[in-house]
Amino acid sequence: MALSALPSWLRSPWLRRLVMALAIAIAFGWLPYRWYGRSALARLVKLRSEVARLREENALLRTQAAQLRSEVALYEEDPRAAVERAARDELGMVRPGEVVFKLDLPQ
Repeated sequence: MALSALPSWLRSPWLRRLVMALAIAIAFGWLPYRWYGRSALARLVKLRSEVARLREENALLRTQAAQLRSEVALYEEDPRAAVERAARDELGMVRPGEVVFKLDLPQ
């Protein structure tokens, strides 16, 4: 189709430039977004929230590891006392003649 067959308003160089600029904008902006799925900004936000969650989880695990290390140190220092403590805490055992008081404290 020749340019002379088009109406005069379609032959305008500014209109052709506008159409070309729009096509380039779509090609460089919208199409990659559609091809690669999510935008980089959404992925960045998701990854940052995941990093924050993992840091919190890591801090909790460090605290638990420190508690376990101190418990292991107690077992190594005095094995009998550690076994007695474990029997009292975990199994609720008491020595003959001892009286146990359990208090329900409001939290």
